[in-house]
Amino acid sequence: MAHEISIKCKIKVRDMMADCLSYSEMAKLLGISRRSVMRIAAQWNIIRTPEEISRIMSRSRKELLRKEKSRVIFGLEQKTRLKVFPNKERHKLKFLLKRKGYIVNQGSNRIYYPNERVRKYEYEIKGKSLGLKFYPLDTLLKEQP
Repeated sequence: MAHEISIKCKIKVRDMMADCLSYSEMAKLLGISRRSVMRIAAQWNIIRTPEEISRIMSRSRKELLRKEKSRVIFGLEQKTRLKVFPNKERHKLKFLLKRKGYIVNQGSNRIYYPNERVRKYEYEIKGKSLGLKFYPLDTLLKEQP
């Protein structure tokens, strides 16, 4: 026999629905099953708008991507088949270049080298084949006001 969910719990579900929490998030916070949360929402005749559904899905996907990216960065196995880094080889190369003293701007294909002694031509050749562009640091300093 199923146990009865308290009125306080039902009111909390109603309030959480207004905060645009997913059914799973509400269930976890309240200590009840996801299905129970869905039943309570149906009892209160609460229907989500397409915008609310989209917002919840977007938020949960961003959170999942953030977690997967963290796992990959720290060398752990991914739990999903999501493509975290569109070009993993280029990402690794940018990381190596940064460690070698290059200035790497996030979200940009422009890489700056501080002086000729720091340059690693084998990395630069590989980078150029992956779409990266290399410039002396002086050009970055001239571009900034």
